[in-house]
Amino acid sequence: MRIFIGTAEIAGYYARLDAGFRAHGVTPSLVQFTEHPFAYEVADDRGPLHAFVGWTARQRFRAAQRSRLQELVWRTAQLPLRVVVLVWSLIRCDGYIFVYGTSIAGRWELPLLRLFGRPVVHVFHGSDSRPAYLDGFLVQGGDDPRRLRRLTRRTARRLRWIERWSTTIMAHPPSAQLHRRPFVAGLHVGIPITSAAPVGRQRDHPSVRPIRLLHSPSNPELKGTATIREIISDLQRTGMPLELVEIHGRPNAEVRAAILECDLVVDQMYSDQPLAGFATEAAAEGVGIVTSGYAAGDPGALIQHELPVLYVQPQAMAEAIAGLAQDEAARVELGRRSRVFVESHWQPGQVAERFLLMLRGEAPPEWLVDPADITYPLGCGLPESRVARLIHGLVERYGPSALGVDDKPELLARLLAVASTVTESVRTVSESPPDSTNKIGA
Repeated sequence: MRIFIGTAEIAGYYARLDAGFRAHGVTPSLVQFTEHPFAYEVADDRGPLHAFVGWTARQRFRAAQRSRLQELVWRTAQLPLRVVVLVWSLIRCDGYIFVYGTSIAGRWELPLLRLFGRPVVHVFHGSDSRPAYLDGFLVQGGDDPRRLRRLTRRTARRLRWIERWSTTIMAHPPSAQLHRRPFVAGLHVGIPITSAAPVGRQRDHPSVRPIRLLHSPSNPELKGTATIREIISDLQRTGMPLELVEIHGRPNAEVRAAILECDLVVDQMYSDQPLAGFATEAAAEGVGIVTSGYAAGDPGALIQHELPVLYVQPQAMAEAIAGLAQDEAARVELGRRSRVFVESHWQPGQVAERFLLMLRGEAPPEWLVDPADITYPLGCGLPESRVARLIHGLVERYGPSALGVDDKPELLARLLAVASTVTESVRTVSESPPDSTNKIGA
């Protein structure tokens, strides 16, 4: 059996899934049309077509470092190659796994794959399906209401097409507000991971040195790095012996090595995922993880798993870090439980086996989530006050329908309630009496 996987990489997920399929005797064809900046390792026994696609991917990535025009030239040059890859895959592959809204030929091939009877599993990771006004990554490009409405509509149209033609959808409930078709919750399948240090970490006792905290943001603004620095600085000023180590924009091998040298991982400030890619790598090494996000404890986020990670509301992040820093036994135990969990449930072969169930149409019913039940309103990568302003701006200019969730009345009500906090704050300011100390002659 041969499975096509493409055409993007997300935090090493698909390189490790590739290895998991091989452990089951399944031949994966991992195809990426641009190289990943963090250099995740994949098997190199792929034949001339894969080698040539890989060469063009490297050229496109390097061109993108120089200019958008050069990157566009390479992207255009790959178009005939995409046709070749599509024909080759129809001849050789028995099933398809598409990633992050990508495909081989702009998603127009999806009806053709159904016509040929090929199962298609489409995996969403967050920004590829989240409404733009709830997505910190998309908001980085500008928060004009017109732009956010356009991006939200575009995402919804893409979802409708993919939902229509894919056999199975996999997504994370807190980022699936625009979905309409029931999907497999990603945490049921897991994140494939292996340890880089099977014998365990060898670190000297923290009583003779500061407690080393590691933060490795792929996108510092999105991960709340500035706020995390402030929290650590405040704790240091109280006399707590903490050392914050940041690693950013480096190959994955360097990040994995840094994990082995730390005592605690501080992942993100505004995450809607308790155990994302970097945190999973820390769990594999037995390092405790603390992360925060508004989805923590929110029933409307439909996070149906108790994971061995300290996942708290953003306002509780400082207390969570301080608690684990001061309690070595709790910190070590959290790391031990996290490693036991991923070794027991998220080994690449185990995750690959669950993908095979989805490809065969045999995913257990309890894995499925009805998007109509999602009511989580605060997104990812943004503080609540910013989300409120974004929603308020959209609704004020275009009305509630601009939020794209008219099919989910409970979610719509919660979004409008978030937006109303902006109106309330403005009313409070306008109704406050003037400060008498500012009067002339007072």
